Amino acid sequence: MEMIKKFKIWWVWQDEEQQAWLQGMAARGWHLSAVNSLLGLYTFQRGAPANMAYRWASA
Repeated sequence: MEMIKKFKIWWVWQDEEQQAWLQGMAARGWHLSAVNSLLGLYTFQRGAPANMAYRWASA
């Protein structure tokens, strides 16, 4: 399965920008499969383009 990793740093107040970026990735067929928020590393798997909604929940 095809995978890519992206490095992105977001400030806590940029949650809407982050969600829009993740939705755009899903629309292009890259689906979020893992996040290392400490390093800002996002792992995506290739799939069919989809209209996905991403939302972060605080722990």
